[in-house]
Amino acid sequence: GTNSESIRVFNAEGKNFSTIRYNEGFLGPRISNVGCLAFHPLRALLAVGTGDNASLSLFASSAF
Repeated sequence: GTNSESIRVFNAEGKNFSTIRYNEGFLGPRISNVGCLAFHPLRALLAVGTGDNASLSLFASSAF
């Protein structure tokens, strides 16, 4: 896990593909302290669980 409240995703060459950062919105913060990550094996989907086990966020990419 991390306390930086951001997730950096890298491509196979090691270049930064995307960064997901903390964002305060009308539904509350989108990222808290990251506790776990899981990628979908066939689609461009990322599941992120918070360190306090309070929420799960899903992120999708339309790039693929």
